Amino acid sequence: RGVAQERVADEYDKLMLQADTPSVGFRVLEQIGRLAELLPELAALATTPQDSRWHPEGDVLEHTMQAIDSAAADHAEQLDRRVLLYGALCHDLGKAVTTVVTPQKISSHRHEEEGV
Repeated sequence: RGVAQERVADEYDKLMLQADTPSVGFRVLEQIGRLAELLPELAALATTPQDSRWHPEGDVLEHTMQAIDSAAADHAEQLDRRVLLYGALCHDLGKAVTTVVTPQKISSHRHEEEGV
């Protein structure tokens, strides 16, 4: 609390541009109870289910963490890496507000638009 937004943004950039597994930083934020404060849209994904037929890894937050780690494995130029990792981080944010669970299926229609 009380840290300038620019400083926080710089720390996110370090995490995304320098870490081999950037998910570790976000997992630590979740474990210490700060993810919901800093990135509430991301934290909401921890309670957003997915259809296990297509996503056996579990909830949308776990899927997102795997996506950013996979993106980090690509050793592209720094600008490309930044775009790739932030894109991976944000690609399913809309699922938190669009996911519908029925006995037949779990769907997240229009999550792309809501994620914007």
